[in-house]
Amino acid sequence: MAGKHAVVWALLVAACGSWTEEPNAPRVEIAPLQARPVAPADVVEAWALPAAMIPMGIAVEPDTGRRVVLEVEGRVSELETGEELAFFEAPLPGTGFGDVAALGGGLLALTAVSDGYIASLADGSLVPHFCYEPGWFDDASNAVQASGALAFDALHDRLFAQPLTLANGGRGNVLESFFATYDITSGVDLQWWRTPTLVASGLAVLDAGETPDATTLLVAQGDELLRFDVAQRMLTVLVSFGELGLVSIAGIARDDVAGTLLVLGYDEGADAPAVLEVPLDAVLQGS
Repeated sequence: MAGKHAVVWALLVAACGSWTEEPNAPRVEIAPLQARPVAPADVVEAWALPAAMIPMGIAVEPDTGRRVVLEVEGRVSELETGEELAFFEAPLPGTGFGDVAALGGGLLALTAVSDGYIASLADGSLVPHFCYEPGWFDDASNAVQASGALAFDALHDRLFAQPLTLANGGRGNVLESFFATYDITSGVDLQWWRTPTLVASGLAVLDAGETPDATTLLVAQGDELLRFDVAQRMLTVLVSFGELGLVSIAGIARDDVAGTLLVLGYDEGADAPAVLEVPLDAVLQGS
């Protein structure tokens, strides 16, 4: 995270964990490859966002095609018009939201410290739904679990997140890093994978596959996009947006109708947020 996107996740630890032992999570590896730069010619459209805005995620509603942006303090607005659609107050004082995924029917999934939520754009409700706080830590550790990346796999009715275990109440180092999935109906966790020290700032389903184990994801970290192959438990670096000046990606979202990827991030120098739209094929070219 960089610039305005460097948000302190937590001042308090919320006790929501139900596990008493660390999950038996298979380990994910990273392929030793270099990122290919995205060319200026690949950009379909670009939006400059207000400099005072601190966006944390972007999503495309599957039923309406509307593109929405989530700000850290809980404001959700439409990308093209800037219209505020809803405001959700962070559940814990001094914290904010990490990412957003659109579920359809005016519902969103949001990540916050320790918990994930289902939010309604229609009535402004915010309901706790899935929890990723590390129950295997004792209270004295003051560790916090947070996720800045979230995606919805509609084919298999599950959410993907990238829980991080952060030391010192969210102010310290990353102690552990995971991918995890949650049942969309019950919120129960389904599977965990332990990753290298990955700090993802965005997720998108690339290919849901015929079975849950065949899923592949796009993962944003820094100015790069990676692919996570669930079956192979492998992260592969794809492209970098650094040459376009987007030095810190804050969120990604697929537009299946347009066949494009929306990349939310911060522009070099101005440290102002922007959204770039690129063809999905440009991201996957040669991979």
